[in-house]
Amino acid sequence: MEQSISSGSLSSSKKVVKKKSSALKETRNWIIYIVAVIAITVMMPKILAFALQTPYPMATITSQSMWPEMSRGDLVFMKGASGKEIKKGQVVVFKTQGVLVIHRVIEVNKDTIVTKGDANMTEDNPVKKSAVLGSAVTVGGSTVKIPYIGNFVMGLRGR
Repeated sequence: MEQSISSGSLSSSKKVVKKKSSALKETRNWIIYIVAVIAITVMMPKILAFALQTPYPMATITSQSMWPEMSRGDLVFMKGASGKEIKKGQVVVFKTQGVLVIHRVIEVNKDTIVTKGDANMTEDNPVKKSAVLGSAVTVGGSTVKIPYIGNFVMGLRGR
């Protein structure tokens, strides 16, 4: 008894195998992509914290107090700064009453600094230099930031 295989059925089975192989490759590529995005998302803050020498390497601007330099929703990069390094005109981040604040230094005293948001009419209360967590990363005098990315973070936090 002889069986014959028609060339049409052989060609269609090759097409099915190719489609399955293509679908598996695409699925594999998506899995690799998702794992890479998650790894970058989790590791990037840790890498930046180490490189920029601060526990807060990135900060989201949540108000318009620093407009036009920074806008609500900007993601700003911060680097470590000690009290000795703080200078007038520098943008610093500090913690007060459990809230992170990013404002410009307008006065440097022995143990404290006075800051003010660029768009604010009044200065902030003096802050101890030891409360400063870092300063804005600048390149060529401009703050390093990614516009709008902070809106995603604020959305996750319900702000």
